[in-house]
Amino acid sequence: MSICTDGIFSFKPFNEKNVIPRTESEIIELLLMDKTGGESPNMLQKKLRYIEREWALMPSDDLSIVRTILK
Repeated sequence: MSICTDGIFSFKPFNEKNVIPRTESEIIELLLMDKTGGESPNMLQKKLRYIEREWALMPSDDLSIVRTILK
């Protein structure tokens, strides 16, 4: 289960390097549904750093996410 603020829709490019454009649905999938790294307590921080480093995107508004992964 994931709950987030509307900041999830605020990702904007911060760098004009050659990156593949990403859609809102790809960002939402990665942050709210993808279970990769679920055993780590800082999974969401790692995913945000990945989005910043690999996709050159950062949220331009406050973003809060609460996520529970049940096994």
